[in-house]
Amino acid sequence: MEKILVETTGNFGLIDFFTGDEAHHNRPSVVRNSTFFAQRAAIGQIKLLSQLKPEATDKDFAKYWEESRNPETKKVDAQLAVQSFLSVFGPEPVSKKGDDSQETGGDATSSEQPADSSEQPPSKKARK
Repeated sequence: MEKILVETTGNFGLIDFFTGDEAHHNRPSVVRNSTFFAQRAAIGQIKLLSQLKPEATDKDFAKYWEESRNPETKKVDAQLAVQSFLSVFGPEPVSKKGDDSQETGGDATSSEQPADSSEQPPSKKARK
């Protein structure tokens, strides 16, 4: 099941009793993208921050959260915590280099193949 990073839209937590995943009231949380959390997002109780790699866990995010806490003020830099976590566990960007070569190869091949395939069936019909 796909993992996502979510945060509640108010001072409340949510628990999916089917998966056991919890959206904490005081910080973003890693949860499985279940029907329960999809419904909570649809009614505005949670906000989806990002899709994640399958190996991401809430325990991992909690470590990033605590590491982003300022020792003097005791406040957490939430943006730093999320960005640092996503740099490791966020979805991998699609390679532009691979896309360009596929597009060029795909266009040349696709324009040649339909012409060949459209010519072959009439010749087979002519043989009959």
